[in-house]
Amino acid sequence: MANSNNIDVFSLWLKTVNNESEVYSLLGIFSSDENARAAMEDAKKMNSYSEVGEFEIFKYKLDYIDWCDGFISSAKALGLE
Repeated sequence: MANSNNIDVFSLWLKTVNNESEVYSLLGIFSSDENARAAMEDAKKMNSYSEVGEFEIFKYKLDYIDWCDGFISSAKALGLE
């Protein structure tokens, strides 16, 4: 097993998404608690495939929320909302 510190959790999750439009759809609605929980469930499923530990899953959730917030803020600033 690779060192868990070297695992790119977001990339692993992204591989579970069916297509690019689904990625943008998820990014656009991720700010709600319900969707955050759904993404967390995806992360837990991914955990069973990648052997990422619970701490990494928690960190993934926080990092991903930050990433999405930044993405959405940038889109709004560019008028792409």
